[in-house]
Amino acid sequence: MLYDNVMKLLTTGKIVPDQLGSGIQKMHNMFQNYYPDEELDEEELLRQIVRDFGIFEGSAKILEDNRDHREWLAEERSKIQWVFWGRYKKYLEVSEKMPPAVVKSIDDTTDEILKRLESPKRPGSWDRRGMVVGNVQSGKTSNYIGLITKAIDAKYKIVIVLAGLNNDLRSQTQRRIDKGLIGRDTCKKDSYNQTSSRIGVGLLPGFPEPPIIAVTSADTNGDFKKNVHSTVTITPGGDPIIAVVKKNVTPLNNLLNWFTSANNSGKIANIPLLLIDDEADNASIDTKAAKRIGGTAVDPDEAERDPTKINGLIRQILNCFSQSAYVGYTATPFANIFIYPTDPSNETDTYGEDLYPRSFIVNLHAPSNYIGPEKVFGLYEDRTANIKEIKPLPLTRDADDYVEAFPDHHRSSLNVTSLPNSLYTAVYSFILASAARDARGQGRKHHSMLVHVTRYVDVQMKVTELLKNAMQDIVAELEFQTGPQYQKLISDLEYLWHNDFEPTTRAVMETLDDNGIAPVAWEEIKERLFTCASKIEVKAINGKAADGGLDYDSYPNGCSVIAVGGDKLSRGLTLEGLMVSYYARLSRMYDTLLQMGRWFGYRNGYADLCRLYTSKQLIGWYRHIAVANEELRQELDDMAELHAIPETYGLKVRTHPDGMLITAMNKMRNSESRTVTYAGKLVQITRYYKDNPCNFKNIRFADTWLRELGTPITPSPKTRNNYLWTNVGYERIIDFLQNIAIHSSCFSASPKIVSKYIQSQVQDGELVNWTVALVSTLSGKTYPIGGVDIGLSWRSDDAAGSSLQSKHAGLEDNTIYLIRNNLITETDQEVDLTEEERQNAINHTRDNWKPNKRSSVPPTDPSPVWVRKCRSKERGLLLIYVFESGNIVNGMRMPYNDTYLGYAISFPDSNTARPVEYKVDEVYLRNDFDED
Repeated sequence: MLYDNVMKLLTTGKIVPDQLGSGIQKMHNMFQNYYPDEELDEEELLRQIVRDFGIFEGSAKILEDNRDHREWLAEERSKIQWVFWGRYKKYLEVSEKMPPAVVKSIDDTTDEILKRLESPKRPGSWDRRGMVVGNVQSGKTSNYIGLITKAIDAKYKIVIVLAGLNNDLRSQTQRRIDKGLIGRDTCKKDSYNQTSSRIGVGLLPGFPEPPIIAVTSADTNGDFKKNVHSTVTITPGGDPIIAVVKKNVTPLNNLLNWFTSANNSGKIANIPLLLIDDEADNASIDTKAAKRIGGTAVDPDEAERDPTKINGLIRQILNCFSQSAYVGYTATPFANIFIYPTDPSNETDTYGEDLYPRSFIVNLHAPSNYIGPEKVFGLYEDRTANIKEIKPLPLTRDADDYVEAFPDHHRSSLNVTSLPNSLYTAVYSFILASAARDARGQGRKHHSMLVHVTRYVDVQMKVTELLKNAMQDIVAELEFQTGPQYQKLISDLEYLWHNDFEPTTRAVMETLDDNGIAPVAWEEIKERLFTCASKIEVKAINGKAADGGLDYDSYPNGCSVIAVGGDKLSRGLTLEGLMVSYYARLSRMYDTLLQMGRWFGYRNGYADLCRLYTSKQLIGWYRHIAVANEELRQELDDMAELHAIPETYGLKVRTHPDGMLITAMNKMRNSESRTVTYAGKLVQITRYYKDNPCNFKNIRFADTWLRELGTPITPSPKTRNNYLWTNVGYERIIDFLQNIAIHSSCFSASPKIVSKYIQSQVQDGELVNWTVALVSTLSGKTYPIGGVDIGLSWRSDDAAGSSLQSKHAGLEDNTIYLIRNNLITETDQEVDLTEEERQNAINHTRDNWKPNKRSSVPPTDPSPVWVRKCRSKERGLLLIYVFESGNIVNGMRMPYNDTYLGYAISFPDSNTARPVEYKVDEVYLRNDFDED
């Protein structure tokens, strides 16, 4: 209670750490008569408060497509009674003791997601499809429970949560929803109306008990069953219904039959559905989908096939409702971005459209206290992707000796007779970490260790028995404290503490801002070893385990467990208070490896005690994945800043030089490999908004920007009659790029990405001096800009191509496609060359020329490729075009109302710019093809 009262006061004003100590003392004196039996550790309370309020909240960047979407939340917010959300928020603050910044982050981001769904009160038919990208073990479940509470408050009537592939994960998710949403233990349905069944939000005083019908329970076998049809009726205006279902054919079929029987004439109307797909990249993907190019199936027979069972059932369930919203949550969206974008011609009446997140993609950024891949494995510097180096926390340990006990390609019949030394060291580390947390006042928290060395259940059971025997021996030695075996054990533990834990704690304290981490003396550890070791249980987490799996709720004073498993531990299942991980299972797929990383998450007060024992090879792979993951998330942010929509903007994912896979091959049918670099390339803007205020703003900015460059070189035949500014600093070029608005589909010319490339090359002394050319024609209308009068250019709109490309790419009719996808005249790139550079380019052009059908005469002008190759690496060329556009009718130009500003950049070749290979999705391929 004292802690809660202090927190309440703190939230009303600015936190001043130097004044907290005296404030805590005053409050203790004020309240101690009311709580005479409560002991207060003022120093620990001070650390906890500073730690909680020192966390920066996570944010979200969003891509969205608002076609056929109506804004609603701002207008309806004041009319909604936030009953479910209000008590869930209080539960997070009081019961879960989440830092205020984290609770605020959940509040803010769930608002952003909710507003992108439709209002449940909107009449008629609507269907929203979105995806939320989080981090592994970063709180996605807390986020979507928050979204569900708000959606139900807003009057969504049916909520389905698809939770994993096995009973344990579904049950764990149901239990979280019982606590955060329902307020009652669904395992105790017979005593539903009794106080004893209240849990979580149901125990909070001062809140009403809003009605909600749970048609599944937290029992292991509590999935959706057929008999619900006869006991629960779906009617408009009725109480909200929630089902937590695993991605299995039987319960999904049961759901589908329930919905189809509820309305025999078409779709269910006026009962809005919210479907949350947890781990949306797992099982939900149609791996039978036909590979398509430009909307046409490469193999017509593939196009006729039914989708995979789970994918088809999810789509059929959504298709049962005239009003529905689908939101997929995942930390590894690699497979989802390779779904073929929505194309009405590919939909069927039975299944409806596929699960491509056409409406929005929300990129969640975790709070500052999240320990993710970039902190565990670090990031190596990559200037091409503008990724700065981050040193990894010193938490990984080599465990290459596991190969003898668990060969990489063993079978289910593997006979395990002994454990590798590194696994014993990992167990010792777990005991020491448990003792250290106890010394820091976290002894009653959950403590977990993960052992993942095989996918085979039989091998897991053998490892479990060996670990149980090992723990029995350790506990016996620590209890009796006699004999040479005890002396060796205590010597090994002390050596590990002094030589591993103490230096690691010092290093982590220098890196992380966590007041809960403090040095602990060996004497404090030693006196706690027996108590902490004796609490540890070894459990197998698989289908053959007889002890019921993990149930942390059964341990109110904290559970200490060594969990041995495989697939059940590799997705979604949360290991509370995970400190030590022993991982020795090879996989060549990004998403699988990331999802198996249960060691990511929140480790307030004990990050320095965490350890990951694995092979050097896997540590290297994980570091590469950390870079790929960081780059993908940067791409999403870049897309959001350009106000792109999912269907018109492609994503690219870095591939691995040693043959690692991004995801399963059958999930990447609509992807290809590409290399991306601007070295020796021409970048140009080839699409424009036909009628948009940005056109005038661009010209107004360019006018001011050019004037600031000073007086240009007077046009002459040498400058091709263009105005030139030379020796312009790269900072001015970046300023131009970041202030000119371009069409969201011009991925290749993304100002942010181009700017990053320029900055990366400047570090090597390249692209430091620029030439700016303002293109002027001799025949065009006079147009004043930048303090000079230019001849206005003309660029035709490819009207015929426009409608065709718009259909395939999902672009609006308000788009100009320059004919032949060209802004520049090829010879414009020569304007900044010295005589020596130009002659060099001509010579190379001739040397590489061969007679062809077009010409048998050697060229007299340099080719654009050799122009870029022969330009000095220190110099880039920015070409600015001001032009009219329109259609040609009967030989006459018919201009549109706006005047347009476009630009092109001619990059010199470079030896330092490293090309990077990517897997790119269908949309990126379209854009890449159209731009080329």
